[in-house]
Amino acid sequence: MKTVQHKYRRHNAIGVNFDKAIIKAVDEGLSVLGEVSKQSLYLYLERLYGIQREEIPVKITDFVKALEEIFGLGSKLLLLHIMKSLHRQLGMHVTLCSENLDFVEYVRAKEVAAREFTH
Repeated sequence: MKTVQHKYRRHNAIGVNFDKAIIKAVDEGLSVLGEVSKQSLYLYLERLYGIQREEIPVKITDFVKALEEIFGLGSKLLLLHIMKSLHRQLGMHVTLCSENLDFVEYVRAKEVAAREFTH
């Protein structure tokens, strides 16, 4: 199935649904900061890193780098919360090939699993 990028959204059933799941997971994961801090972070990401909230699914690597620059090692805890939320939403098992799997690899593995799950 071909995925076409248009502005921020990927246009196929898996891509769009998966993008929404990522955004929801990011919202939930960043909620540990509190609502005001979360909204401030989104504004900061947009102004300093050029990443709008809706773009996070297609700029996932840039998003992770921005969090690492902003929070240092604390970014790992935020990313863990986001991964847990994404796992709860999708509910599918993903076999991880590496013990040192990073956030971007995790998201990509979930996306592949979501594609396979719907076929």
